[in-house]
Amino acid sequence: MKQNILHICRYVINSGFDYHKAINDAFPEDEYEVTTVFLRGLLTVERLKEYRGKVICWQLEQQPFRQKFFCVLRVLRLHLQKRFKISICHQYKASAIANMVTKIIRIPRVYSVIHGSTYINKKGRKFVEQQLAENVTIVSVSEATRQELLQYAPRLNPKQCVVIHQAIDVSALEQDKLTFPDACDKLQLEQNEFVFGSVGAENENLDKAHDLMINAFAKIETKAPNSKLIIIGGSVRQQALLQQVENLGLNGKIKLAGLVPKAANYMSAFDVFLLTSRNEPFGKVLLEAMVYKLPIITTTGGGISEIMGDTTKLVQPDDVNALATEMLRIYSLSDEARKELGEKIAKRLEIFNLETFQRNYLALAK
Repeated sequence: MKQNILHICRYVINSGFDYHKAINDAFPEDEYEVTTVFLRGLLTVERLKEYRGKVICWQLEQQPFRQKFFCVLRVLRLHLQKRFKISICHQYKASAIANMVTKIIRIPRVYSVIHGSTYINKKGRKFVEQQLAENVTIVSVSEATRQELLQYAPRLNPKQCVVIHQAIDVSALEQDKLTFPDACDKLQLEQNEFVFGSVGAENENLDKAHDLMINAFAKIETKAPNSKLIIIGGSVRQQALLQQVENLGLNGKIKLAGLVPKAANYMSAFDVFLLTSRNEPFGKVLLEAMVYKLPIITTTGGGISEIMGDTTKLVQPDDVNALATEMLRIYSLSDEARKELGEKIAKRLEIFNLETFQRNYLALAK
């Protein structure tokens, strides 16, 4: 008899690596039946066909937790029909719903996937230490995030908090790669330019530190002839960043590309990848840069150290001088030395691969 699994996701992912689907695919169809509930959004027809089992899209408002009783009642109805043995929930809202449900009609095992400590470091979100059911286990995306969770919720039982690192589908990303000329053309870059590139949207927490990246580049641009900095990914302070670039007199040297669909595909145009995050719960974009075998300059913020290991020198967050020094060091290397560094870093993909990711999630059901 198949085991029924309830998979509650906060929103759909219609482009790029869909880790929700990757988790669904971890469970063999002959042993498990997965019901996936999306609180927000609609899957495209193409993406829906790729999913196993039943898929439900509730299309709730921007703040679905305001409808928590509606959500709990609907999940309870599903649970009465399916008698789920396991529930996997992503982020705080989905996890809180499953936590309420299991207290009414028990789901034997509930796994709450938390992608960063900010999901509980807010008023009213101390449920992880005050109301967490004993059959709920928190799954952190990095050891750094796990430690932050334990710090913010000191009464949380450490045994109820485990780590499963994220991953990417390397083969899918390789298939979608743009050629170097195409990437340069789409980003309006000259092929003979040396490109420091970054990918990542900056939210209200400003953790990506795009301003730091700009200031560091300003310190070295005269020493790095024919170099450019391009940042792909929008920011809540996009206008302020554009003004910063203008004030530095670097409009021709720094390009803020904003939001670009399938942004990782454009890394073909980069010579070096930059990530200057102050606190990165995991940093999946680093794995994407590894697929392109790029030298990487990044910080010690959050779970980045776990990804990078000892492959390259990391700088402290917000240290603009150290960042500028490392950028100039990598720029000054020979083409062959940069290639060797990129290949060395790329070997970390052997740890953060899709097969390991899915095996770890399957182990939760055993």
